[in-house]
Amino acid sequence: MLLGLPFFELILKKQGKMAEIGKAQKAARQDPFEELVGSVASWGRLSRDELEERVRGLEVRAEDVERHFCADIASTPAKRRKLAHADEKKFGRTEGMGARKVAARNAVLECALCEWPRGTDIFSMVHMGGFEVVRVWSGRLSLTEYYYMRGRMVPYCVAELSAGAVASLPPATVYRVENRCKDKARTLHFLAPPPQLLPASEGIRRLYERRGITIV
Repeated sequence: MLLGLPFFELILKKQGKMAEIGKAQKAARQDPFEELVGSVASWGRLSRDELEERVRGLEVRAEDVERHFCADIASTPAKRRKLAHADEKKFGRTEGMGARKVAARNAVLECALCEWPRGTDIFSMVHMGGFEVVRVWSGRLSLTEYYYMRGRMVPYCVAELSAGAVASLPPATVYRVENRCKDKARTLHFLAPPPQLLPASEGIRRLYERRGITIV
């Protein structure tokens, strides 16, 4: 059975229309991080369980993450040199330092994306009066929680996290992020409320100065 030219033209037109619909749907897709932040704007305050549930159920695609990383984080050699210089000035070293990009933020919640290269070994802290939920997007990380006692950091919980894992961190938790794998890792951080100031504790402030702790 032979099919005439009009039949193939009809097929091509249909394929063209489907492609246009796909492009329109992609363009209309809202950024999931902005959508999450916007949806809780009127809540006033989130509970840690509520946020963890929302983060676990959040639909995120590769293009959603790449869009934010490619937009700003070390996207050119000049930016990479600038970031390295800033890290060296602040921490005295550049190897294993991560990169951070705020994806969306309001008075209730902040969503940030972090990238951890091989060799990352950095301390961070959940700010006072808030909490943090971390979701591993790609790669593997070791996350160690500490408590501060008599001028020393004492580890009490170690977790090996891979893509898809979610960790919930209470207020004022100091934690250590290590990437011992050969590949970089990426994480999504959700902080409620967004960090404003460094902790009031003088001991923690000294840790910031000595160990290069940062509020992720």
